Order: sequence, then C-alpha cells, then structure tokens
Amino acid sequence: MNEHGFIRSIHSRIKRTHAPVHIWKIPGEGGIADCWYDAPEADLWVEYKYTQSFNKNGFVIPNITKQQNHWLTARYNNERNVWVIVGSPDGHIIMRNCEWGGRSEIPPLLSSKAVVAAIIRETAGQRYVPSDTNK
Repeated sequence: MNEHGFIRSIHSRIKRTHAPVHIWKIPGEGGIADCWYDAPEADLWVEYKYTQSFNKNGFVIPNITKQQNHWLTARYNNERNVWVIVGSPDGHIIMRNCEWGGRSEIPPLLSSKAVVAAIIRETAGQRYVPSDTNK
C-alpha cells in the first residue's frame, strides 16, 4: 500500500458508515493538507503520510515538507482542527496539536476502524460512530 491507497481505504470506510461527513480530497496543491472533512459538529483538515514501518527507537518524525508544516501550523493557530495521520502496515497514529513539527513518541498504534471512528467523532459527533468502529 502507499499513501494514496491508505487515503482511499479510510475514505471508503467512512462512506460505509453513512455518517454525515463530507469528504474533500484536495488535489496536489503545494503545502495544503490532503483532505478536508466537514460535518455538523466540526470540520477537520488532515495531512496523510504512509510508511512501511515506524522507527524502531520509538519515535516518529513525519515526512512533512516546510510548506506543509507552515500551512498546517497556520490553520492550527487559526483554531482549526488539524491532524497528521501516519499509516503503516502495522497500524496508524494520529498527530494533533502540532505534534507533527518534530520528533514525537509513537503512541499505541490504531486500527483503520479506530482512525475512521476518530474522524467521525471529531466531525459528526459520537452518535454517528458505529459501535464496531470504537476499537
């Protein structure tokens, strides 16, 4: 799998939940986040990254360009919801609160279902999260 395949798999799972989340995949624009999600509770900007494996030393530094870091941080400073989601064959992590700007400890890895649940919870609200995605 690669980054584009990872994004498609997450979007497919979101659509199957029938949650009222509008998905906008942004075409390759320098620095702008990959996707924007809009729903009744909130909107969310997400930059996706994909790696074949996480660093064995327990830390992650996402491959964010200077333009991406500037754009994401500016949105965050404007009080927007901004995440970087890093996927891998072993599991995924969600980076919030500008954690993408440097070296971060790798938290417990999430399943794709858990990533989808987090996106839905953040944008549409808990009532739209299917019970089987809360894992």
